[in-house]
Amino acid sequence: MSRKEASVYGRRACLAVAERRPHHILRAFYSEVGPTKDLAPLLQACAQQKKPYRAVSEEELIKLSGSKHHEGVVIFTERRERSFLGDAIDRAVARLDDPNATPAVSTWVALDDVANDHNLGAIARSLAWFGGAGVVWESPRPQLSGAALRVAQGGAEEVELVAVPSLVGALEELKAKGVRVLGADQGARRSSFEVGDVGPVCWVLGNEQHGLSDEVRACCDELISIPGSGLVESMNVSVSAGILIAQSYQAGAGLQAQANHRPRAERGGRGGRPGREGAQRFEHGRGEHGRGVHGRGEHGRGEHGRGEREGGDRPLRRRDEGGGERAERFERPTPSEDYELVVAPKSSRRKPR
Repeated sequence: MSRKEASVYGRRACLAVAERRPHHILRAFYSEVGPTKDLAPLLQACAQQKKPYRAVSEEELIKLSGSKHHEGVVIFTERRERSFLGDAIDRAVARLDDPNATPAVSTWVALDDVANDHNLGAIARSLAWFGGAGVVWESPRPQLSGAALRVAQGGAEEVELVAVPSLVGALEELKAKGVRVLGADQGARRSSFEVGDVGPVCWVLGNEQHGLSDEVRACCDELISIPGSGLVESMNVSVSAGILIAQSYQAGAGLQAQANHRPRAERGGRGGRPGREGAQRFEHGRGEHGRGVHGRGEHGRGEHGRGEREGGDRPLRRRDEGGGERAERFERPTPSEDYELVVAPKSSRRKPR
């Protein structure tokens, strides 16, 4: 393998490369004894790009990948060029208009002296699961290792991977772009559960032995801690990152749910027919946007819902004894405080045929 190449191994990692950047594949090798049906998209991508692929022995796969955990496949790709943070931020902002974007689309994770491949891969996987923006770490190497890519299970192809020469400089650039930088520190008094939705955010995590460096800590807008029992000194950094990313997703999902439950008129969409003038808001409803003013009020479904016809309640059509039809007024009961249901007398009910 030359310096211009990178190795990727692991089935999901290799299939993700075939799906996202097949033009980067140079050659592929797979086990001569293992199943190959699930690798069909990878082999088809190689054939379409006119790149060589062949079955090899287990010993050869270990030699090619440098690991016993190759999962029966290894590919060699063009080495990724360094991604600049400003460009990565712009791409993340553009995703805000994507209808498939998740509530965590503006969530970043920055790593201070976290070099373990398994942690890097697990964080990229969690970030991809929640649809986050990307991972930022300080390193001269722009590409994750083959081991990290395998642990990421294809997630490294779904998020921005930004290796920077200076993490402090990267955090300052994120702040200049309107991203709030929150550092995870177990000595912080404020709980991460109290943060809520802060808009675009970058969670900064240090290594498990020393935590955040003084320079990175000073650069953070605020320090937070993840509450726990205190029976152990700390959590694994990838687990901590997963909790914080999930919090961003949950907080953003809450805001989306509130926006989706607003009346159509407030969301800019087409409103329903106006309800009867003077429709009341009753105390025991579900709040202003539930079954109160904009929900099921006294007449119909409220101000922006299905109101009644002008001049009274909606007529109900009934058949008379002669087989014809006659219109009657259907008196819709006004809800009382205890929601007592008003039932019409038996004599006024339609007799069964």
